[in-house]
Amino acid sequence: TLAVQVSPVVLSSSPQQDVPINSSQPIMISCNVSGYPLTGVRWWKGVSMITPDGVHTMISTVRLQDSMSYNFTFEDIPTPALEEFELFTELIISPPFVREDTANYRCVVNSNFVEDLSVMADIPIFILEQPDPPENVTITNSTDREQVITWDNAFNGNLIITDYKIYTSTSRVPELTLIYPSGRKREAVVQISGTRAEITSLIPFVSYSYTVVACNSFGCSNMSNVSNTIQTDPAAPDQEPTNCVAIATSATSIIVTWVAPDPPNGIIEDYRLVYGPTAAVADYDPMEFEDETNMTTGSDQTNVSTTGLQEAVRYNFRIAAINQIGEGPLTSTDCSVITDESIPGEPQNLMIIS
Repeated sequence: TLAVQVSPVVLSSSPQQDVPINSSQPIMISCNVSGYPLTGVRWWKGVSMITPDGVHTMISTVRLQDSMSYNFTFEDIPTPALEEFELFTELIISPPFVREDTANYRCVVNSNFVEDLSVMADIPIFILEQPDPPENVTITNSTDREQVITWDNAFNGNLIITDYKIYTSTSRVPELTLIYPSGRKREAVVQISGTRAEITSLIPFVSYSYTVVACNSFGCSNMSNVSNTIQTDPAAPDQEPTNCVAIATSATSIIVTWVAPDPPNGIIEDYRLVYGPTAAVADYDPMEFEDETNMTTGSDQTNVSTTGLQEAVRYNFRIAAINQIGEGPLTSTDCSVITDESIPGEPQNLMIIS
């Protein structure tokens, strides 16, 4: 009998498989090969030949001419009384899937058409999942109102990273607060380029740290480790003192109290009071109060006593805070009070006129 040998060829094979890690359906990839004689079929994962365990991985190989099934480790396929025949081989991977199922899978069909001749088909499988948290989140630059953070992407879940979320914790608000996107922290403005973010409109003299979340089309990672903590540089106050109250304590003295500006942008070292006997404060030279014997300094309130004033006169007060960088704005509204009237003295040189 004359047997005509035919060079093996892959007729068809499965395309690339992109499979969500939480899929409940098995992955089935296959190859359809023709040729004569075909002597063996193997499935490989990367550089390792697959040994099916019957649970997570199974292999089925069928000779289509006679529907005979063969084990993947079969001995030489019996030569049929046919000039050419086809083999259909299928690899089945059952859930639950794990990250390590991502690989290049290859079906290899052997033939002795030429000694040690093999044909093969590569079928990539990608298990899709959420990314791993970014790594090495670091504040790389810091000024009074701006910081720059960088990070490294970790495993991307076999998908493109499409967005990030950035959270911050500060010495003013220790709880993690979302600042990008749709941040609730109104003072922070975030611009992202690649794995770098510029964060502006920050508060001077406040400590910041950050954590980053990476997102792809499958979902978002857990939070990264917290970055280093860096305090922004101080700046002159840009807020006024608040809650100014003036209380007359006699005909010639007034106590003025107020609350420190928030935020102070540094360490408040002194206050400047500008005051005069009418509402037109600008008509009077400002007076510097540096004698701390008349000033009580605290974290949120100060007071000073002004003396030597005129009796029964309205005095208006404006206050500016001074920190280690400079002076902030004067209060935009005056606080005022009228000094007391003196108690009249005893009448003198009384005369009775009849």
